[in-house]
Amino acid sequence: MTTKRFTWAELAALLILLAAAIFLRLWQLDTVPPGFQFDEAIDVKISLDIANGARPLYVAEGWGREGLFYYLAALVLQIVPFNPLAIRVTAVLWGLGLLIISYLLVRRWHTPLTAWLTVAWLTFTYWPLSTTRFGFRHMSLAFMMTLTAWVLWQGWGNSAMGNGNADDGDRDGFLRTKSKHLWLHFAATGFCLGLTLYTYQPSRFMPFIFAAFAVYLFLFQRKLAWANGRLWLTTLLTFTLTAVPLILALRQAGSLETAQRGFTIEPLTQLLAGNVQPILSNTWATFKAFTVAGDPLKSYNLPGRPIFVPAWTGIFFYAGLLLALKRWRNPIYAFVLLWLGVALLPTIITISAPNFNRMAAAQLPVMFLAAFPLAELGQWLEAGWRNQNRTRTNADERGFSLILAVKRRKNQAKSGESASQNSFSDKPLMMRQPRWGQLATALLIAATFVPLTLATWRDYFTEWPAATADVHTLNREIFAVANYLQQQTDASPVLISSRDIADEDPYIVAVTVEREEMVRRWVDSSQALALPADVDEARLIVTADRWIDETLLQATGMSGTPIDQGEGFAVFALRRGDWLVAEPLALSTVGAETAVPTPDTIHPITWGYPLAICACNLGETGSGSVLLTGVSLNAPVAAGQPLELLTTWQATIDHDFTSLALFAHLLNDTGEIVAQYDGLGYPPHTWERGDQFLQLARLFPPADLPAGSYWLQFGLYNRTTGQRWLLLDPTNRAIADRLLLPPLQAQDEQLVWAR
Repeated sequence: MTTKRFTWAELAALLILLAAAIFLRLWQLDTVPPGFQFDEAIDVKISLDIANGARPLYVAEGWGREGLFYYLAALVLQIVPFNPLAIRVTAVLWGLGLLIISYLLVRRWHTPLTAWLTVAWLTFTYWPLSTTRFGFRHMSLAFMMTLTAWVLWQGWGNSAMGNGNADDGDRDGFLRTKSKHLWLHFAATGFCLGLTLYTYQPSRFMPFIFAAFAVYLFLFQRKLAWANGRLWLTTLLTFTLTAVPLILALRQAGSLETAQRGFTIEPLTQLLAGNVQPILSNTWATFKAFTVAGDPLKSYNLPGRPIFVPAWTGIFFYAGLLLALKRWRNPIYAFVLLWLGVALLPTIITISAPNFNRMAAAQLPVMFLAAFPLAELGQWLEAGWRNQNRTRTNADERGFSLILAVKRRKNQAKSGESASQNSFSDKPLMMRQPRWGQLATALLIAATFVPLTLATWRDYFTEWPAATADVHTLNREIFAVANYLQQQTDASPVLISSRDIADEDPYIVAVTVEREEMVRRWVDSSQALALPADVDEARLIVTADRWIDETLLQATGMSGTPIDQGEGFAVFALRRGDWLVAEPLALSTVGAETAVPTPDTIHPITWGYPLAICACNLGETGSGSVLLTGVSLNAPVAAGQPLELLTTWQATIDHDFTSLALFAHLLNDTGEIVAQYDGLGYPPHTWERGDQFLQLARLFPPADLPAGSYWLQFGLYNRTTGQRWLLLDPTNRAIADRLLLPPLQAQDEQLVWAR
């Protein structure tokens, strides 16, 4: 361990490295990673809540998240105007902090060169670069764990590590720093370790590193352990006091994490049930992550790319691992090995191993193990050249002295001068030798990091974005829409049709587009179109993975030609008009207990449109949540052609988060369903009072439909509970759970209205 003062040359080398790290982490940060992941959007939402006054330690949103990361993000949101960029800048700041604290820690452990090389590995390797550029909280864990280790070693003071041999140096220096404030370092260690728990779920493994290290000290370094016994209790006390609020918050959250994320720990569940195979498979997969096959998830990694590329650069890591195992009696190496093993556990006990995000806390030990063998190899080369030069210099000096003596005698013989008058000194001339050892070390470092950096640049900024074009979790299309809306000066109402209009996509746009004056709605244009209340014209944005159904285009008279386009989406004009091309059909009802409609069980609706539908119980008095304003059917249709049921609706409630669907069943005369539809293209979460929408239900009767009578019934139901919404009569009493169209007849290879 070194306590040498910083030199200007060392600071300059570190600043150059940090400048490279800043460039790599900020270059095209708004476009790489491509898109905007749902987890990033959740992080923005939590950070915005904190910026607006919330002060959580733990939030239930996003399957449960610890709060430390978001307090820094809330500050960055006040500075960086674009929210998705701000959340990524926050992760970059945590990552840069990791580089600085890693340098300070490794400098105390080993040498300035090893510290510089550790930061170089962290700077230019794909894995740390990738995890730093996502707007996730993983890097806060890596930073806090490294900070905790640095504070611990600051408290223990100077320890000679020499060349890494456990027997080198003055061991007593490792016992304690002669400072009356030593207890503050140990208290700060516990405090930092407690704060580490507020970063990311895998942080809950981190206390086991220190617990295992304490056991190691008491077993193999008892003098070191007992020397600071009371101070360890100080660490335990401050850790407990810091962790208690989070523990209480987790208890209050109950089974939130296990209920929603229990499937992710299936390997651990299998282990507890006696099946060790999943854990063994994950362990082997994690070991291969260094040079053979890395994270398989395309969302985060070029599929299968290992940590060290080119693979031969991983030799330094394996060498460091073997040397650390050999030097395990040195507490520093023991601590690093424990850190590495425990930090890899979160990916070993969960699915999709190796997962680079879950093993983020292992970044410092991995890169340190790769750094110190390279540094020691450089020192060995330099020492070899120095010894060789010293031998050559001694021989040269002896030969040069002999030449001087002979020349002096010749001059004395010619001039008769005394030795004291000789102009040539007999002092040996020390000739400065080239620093070939340092040059060899520099060439070795360059030969390692130049191909590593080029591979990282190619794979991260070129190959990986190209490979993720089909990855939905990156949300490329909807993020492009959000960017478009944020930058547009036009604030006219907009409807957005995308793949996930019920959950992720509205969330992403909400945290990205900060324009309260812009009315936004969500619709699946493959089955519905809509217009906000009191709006006669709106823009319809359709992402590349969606389309506008041709029947809806015809029913609304809408042009299928876009008025604007962007990367991954098109913009259309939608205007209010007569959305039903036929007269609304006369409807009937049938009792909820009636399976097969018959002329004796159906009851014609004698009052006109609109018809009120409510989420209530049969026979109760209720208020309508939505109004049915019209119905049409494309009968007659030829055999094998689809039935197209068009319904128009008007919302009378705001933002209902019921998972609602429209059902449509074609029944035969025995009550069997021969064709059906289930879906809703304008979900209630996007409704506001007065919104109007047109819904298409397309049913596909068999081409060989037997002759006979058929009924088409439809209604609304709650997908979660299965409960149907009910029709209200003019007195607001709930009377029926489905509506019937006039009967149909299958005859002459057609489905026609019955006479």
